[in-house]
Amino acid sequence: MKYLKSKSGSILPMASGLITILLIGVLGTINITYLVGKRFQLQSELDFLALQLVQQIDYSNYFEIGFSDDLGLDLDAIDQQIAILSQSGDIARCENDIRMIVIGLQVDLQLECETELPAPIPGLPATVVFDLASSARLAQSSG
Repeated sequence: MKYLKSKSGSILPMASGLITILLIGVLGTINITYLVGKRFQLQSELDFLALQLVQQIDYSNYFEIGFSDDLGLDLDAIDQQIAILSQSGDIARCENDIRMIVIGLQVDLQLECETELPAPIPGLPATVVFDLASSARLAQSSG
């Protein structure tokens, strides 16, 4: 059996493997940090939108009519307000409709948003889908 007399270059495969692992780790860290920040920002915008919409409900009218669906809410105006508010910020990039459910004094919003990764890793999906939900309930003002 012949043994190699020169060991030069034997570190090259190990170094290239470690550099590849390090690069994938850095890209993964960048992607995860971006996704956490993006989800927080989208959730904040959806919460703000829910608070804006719940203020459209007339609290006194709700209790005069009783617990019914006939609140006199202008749902078309609320849908237009959703459209206007969702055209600003990061929600505008989601390209999906916000689903709204009004039950009594509560407004529930649901949104599905697809986001591209800033540093995609080859062989893995380049987009992530967020399922976001927010709700706001109108409370009686004290005073």
